[in-house]
Amino acid sequence: MGEPIPELGREWYNTHPYSLESFFHSHVLKQRCRVHHWEEANISYVPFNGGLDILGWHFKNLSNVVEDTHSKELVEWFEQQKHWRRHFGVDHLFVLGKISWDLRRPANSHGRTAS
Repeated sequence: MGEPIPELGREWYNTHPYSLESFFHSHVLKQRCRVHHWEEANISYVPFNGGLDILGWHFKNLSNVVEDTHSKELVEWFEQQKHWRRHFGVDHLFVLGKISWDLRRPANSHGRTAS
């Protein structure tokens, strides 16, 4: 998790913030409370690396054709899943290792408004 930062305390490390998705995923896999079937879970962690996914177009100025492709496909897939519809997704956890600024879109991008 990076170099320790002892002056901040025992559990603080000098870690790049964009590594959060990978670290969290690794941590979740080690939990004793983990279940392997959606219907047994009270909350479902979705191991989608959205922050890593946007790197392909965010910094390389690729065409808008690839922008958000994987995210949109994931949402479309989840909308068809019984476990998602059970509580309309509020019991699903996504971890994003990016800042909101990196996810902004121009007002004319795909008919959406900037947030």
